Amino acid sequence: MPFKLNAITGKLDLVDVASIPPTVAEDFVTDSGTAVAAGSILNVLGGAGIDTSGSGNTVTYTVSAAVPLTFPTDSGTATPAANLLNVLGGTGISTSGAGDTVTITLDTPVIVANGGTNQTIYTTGDILYASASNTLSKLSAGSDTEVLTLAAGVPSWVAYTEGTEFIDNVFRVLNVSDDTKEIALDASAITTANTRTITMVDADIDLANVVQASSALTDNAILRGDGGVKGSQTSTAIIDDNGNATFTRGTGGELNLSARQTGTASGDTVRINVGVVAGSGEDAYFHLAREATTNYSFGIDNSDDDRLKITTNAAAVTPSTGSTLFNMSVNGELNLPLQPAFSAYVSGQKNNVTGDGTVYTTIFNAELFDQNADFNTTTGVFTAPVTGRYYFNTNIALTGLLSGHTSGRVNIVTTGQTCTIWDGNPYALSDSSGEICISGGIFINMSASWTASVTVTVSGSTKVVDVREFFTMGSNFQGWLVC
Repeated sequence: MPFKLNAITGKLDLVDVASIPPTVAEDFVTDSGTAVAAGSILNVLGGAGIDTSGSGNTVTYTVSAAVPLTFPTDSGTATPAANLLNVLGGTGISTSGAGDTVTITLDTPVIVANGGTNQTIYTTGDILYASASNTLSKLSAGSDTEVLTLAAGVPSWVAYTEGTEFIDNVFRVLNVSDDTKEIALDASAITTANTRTITMVDADIDLANVVQASSALTDNAILRGDGGVKGSQTSTAIIDDNGNATFTRGTGGELNLSARQTGTASGDTVRINVGVVAGSGEDAYFHLAREATTNYSFGIDNSDDDRLKITTNAAAVTPSTGSTLFNMSVNGELNLPLQPAFSAYVSGQKNNVTGDGTVYTTIFNAELFDQNADFNTTTGVFTAPVTGRYYFNTNIALTGLLSGHTSGRVNIVTTGQTCTIWDGNPYALSDSSGEICISGGIFINMSASWTASVTVTVSGSTKVVDVREFFTMGSNFQGWLVC
């Protein structure tokens, strides 16, 4: 018999076995946790798709009618059979599995029909192309400098060779940083059945603005001769953005600028215009130069009443700068400012220079002018700067002649010859005071550096004959280059 302790009396009491209830577990393990009885009561409920029922100490679980027996798919409805559902791979899909696990795998490479490329490996430079309908193929990269072309309708790489064609009316090369800038080769204007060829030389070439013959040249237009090889061209014609034209030819041969009219009708003329706008204050002229040596200009000097001038200088020159060689007014008056010309005279009487046969070289020690500075007033000698034809004239005034002075001569002496302009009896021609004035001139050929001077000789008596000064009676010497 069992006993239990009486909490009031502290004694053991005898217990009837039939009155003791059976032992009930207070914890219940579930799939997702632990259920705990409350007040010795445990509720059992059906989850999703499970119904419960019961009586007494029995609970009945029943699958509810809401659990589906079919499984929708993309193209139909799969239905389990004998509680089994088969999972199979379709086109491009493989399946495998073990236990309660099915593995679905994508087949590779993915074929074109399934939206793939049918390729699994690519190398740098590979290109995909359709080698046939619904068939993709791979073209490996070509070699450097090879070009892509079509052969039998499919692309291929070939070596670039002369004669490769671009079949189009216009072939364009664009600026990579600005596609509004381009070079266009347009074949649309070529006459039917004609081929126009551009032949390239083995060198770099600068291409400038190219225009039709009837169009105006644009800024920096360049026309090149002999192939126009950059850095080694033998001739060029350049028109810069300011309208300046420069024609250049390499060593050897001539550079000819020609304007030729082949017509024969009235009015078929050739005219070359060089001009500036009226009132612009600028000169219109031609400039000829041997660089850093000799420069000439020929044109209108706006600063000097529009006179027509030829000027020269070692550096660049205009009609209003440098030394003037030719100067003509609008009315036709002509000056040659550097043409050799002089007028010298005796300043102060030269006493006792002849009379006894002495040949006296007259010292014309002063000048009215000496254009080009060819006369020496110390020696009385003129030196020809260039070969040409010169005219010389002299007036010699003598005084102090005596009756014995019966022989006299005046010569213009040049390097090439001596020309006598007077020979006679000076006393017989003198006035009552023993004075005479002799004049004469010559027109003579002279070579460059030849000299010219005047000599006076009086003979027959003593050396007392004087040469008078210019402003008393007029002893002078003039000369100039005629032609």
